[in-house]
Amino acid sequence: MIRVTLLKNAGEISPADAFEIKAEVSLDDNAGKVPGRLMIFDSKYVPTGNSKYNKGYMFFLVSAGKNIFRPGAAFGFGKNSTQAFGRNIQLIPGRKYQLSMVFNASGKVSFYVDQKLNHQVSVPAGKIVPSAISPVFGDRAGANYQP
Repeated sequence: MIRVTLLKNAGEISPADAFEIKAEVSLDDNAGKVPGRLMIFDSKYVPTGNSKYNKGYMFFLVSAGKNIFRPGAAFGFGKNSTQAFGRNIQLIPGRKYQLSMVFNASGKVSFYVDQKLNHQVSVPAGKIVPSAISPVFGDRAGANYQP
């Protein structure tokens, strides 16, 4: 399980242009056993591969081993979507971490852990198309889409 608290002044949750999203995250002992993504924020539903969901964005963690996670994000530009990933980090269960992702709309995405740069990645420049679905903090209850 992942607990997410959106931090004060974390920015808009449905921006089209440059933005930053910050979250305080605490993992329980089972977090590393969950396959796939641990969702922090989702207004996209499907990261890539389905044109119906080439809108919105998501911010998540991917399990990469015992207490090892990789921050990631996916962005919908209308005609296509893309993903970006940070570097692996160790997250100790029960400890609070501040995770943030900065999308600059000019071709860069930066991931931060406790306000320290984790990794910066190149992505296509452009604005994110507004989502057609309701945004959710954490996992979507009952979601079962399998791309």
